[in-house]
Amino acid sequence: MTFQTDRTLLRPFRAQDLPNLKAYVLEESFWWYQPIHPPTEESVAAFLTARLAEEWGDGGYHGALVSKRAGHLIGTVRLTADAKNPSAADLGFAINPASSGKGL
Repeated sequence: MTFQTDRTLLRPFRAQDLPNLKAYVLEESFWWYQPIHPPTEESVAAFLTARLAEEWGDGGYHGALVSKRAGHLIGTVRLTADAKNPSAADLGFAINPASSGKGL
């Protein structure tokens, strides 16, 4: 699945996204306030490997958020269906702090 605006592209993950994903996910300021274990290089690579294998896995859709201007991944998007209410879903996103505040 692919969506785009004038500045941003939401697309499936690619193997070459790994360096840009690691660039912000491994920063303590990024993960500190999130309900996750501190990521490691291995866990970030495992996350990407899982996304490459199955775009619609782990209970929802996972996509790569790409800046058209920068030409690389700047974040992730997840859309998860609510198991108790099929007409509801959760939308979550994570953006590299260096790219936040610039508009999508």
